[in-house]
Amino acid sequence: AMRVREAKRDDLPSVSSLMQSVGWQPVSARRWERDWERNPALGADDPPLSRGFILEVDDRIVGFLGNLIQCFEFRGARLRAATVWGFVVDPAARGGSMQLLRAFTRQANVDLLLATTATVHVPEILGLMKYERLPVPDYDVGLYWVTSAPGLVASNLRRMGVPGWAAWAGGALLGPALWAE
Repeated sequence: AMRVREAKRDDLPSVSSLMQSVGWQPVSARRWERDWERNPALGADDPPLSRGFILEVDDRIVGFLGNLIQCFEFRGARLRAATVWGFVVDPAARGGSMQLLRAFTRQANVDLLLATTATVHVPEILGLMKYERLPVPDYDVGLYWVTSAPGLVASNLRRMGVPGWAAWAGGALLGPALWAE
């Protein structure tokens, strides 16, 4: 049977494996720790907040929805926001996607729910849950302030699967052309 539970620290290997199975980068232990253990938005005196949600079938992790907690201030009041990250479900278990999203939307002790980055399919799913798009033109257009053209080229080459040394060399060769553009 399919069930949803809160994510735990020792879920990292299974979540990383799931992400790799759909072509994503695995979650690093460093990110896991940064988001959950050293997150400045998670104070010792704060009420308990979920770090994410796991979808399981027969004790096997088939889905994950990360929950990054952030703090904002509005009119002098401190607000806690939960932001979706790493929303991934094994294709054979996609029927459970809504269960993960429902767990995210029903969590306690947060003031605001955000989905700030997503694949092309996530806005459709969020629309079914009555989430609203920001009333801003071009909100979905990513803007970059390039501070290192070689670094940007190398990063994109690594994302495309080019090995580290070759990506670095490609960045060194192609970076000046990007900078000139």
